[in-house]
Amino acid sequence: MPNPQDARPRARSPFAAAFLSLIFPGLGHLYAGAPLRALGFAAAPVLLIALGAGTLLRMDRIELVGLVFSPFILTSVLDRQHHRPRSTESSPSSMPIGWRNS
Repeated sequence: MPNPQDARPRARSPFAAAFLSLIFPGLGHLYAGAPLRALGFAAAPVLLIALGAGTLLRMDRIELVGLVFSPFILTSVLDRQHHRPRSTESSPSSMPIGWRNS
């Protein structure tokens, strides 16, 4: 009868590790058993999230509304001049020969 202490550790799934890394950087390495490498990959996103949260928590409500409705955001959302399709008019010379009106 096999001894439970002699059992091999269960193999880790590379797909699961990749999926966890897709959710948040470093989770796949943590799952695979490399905690220091996971910390290295997760350090920058964690610090950026903490910086953003600290900045947002210190702002007044009016400053938050101003941040959301800043002129740069409004012009990029409301400016549709750059997203209009170009004119479909074409010169007769660019049309195929059979389509030209003579």
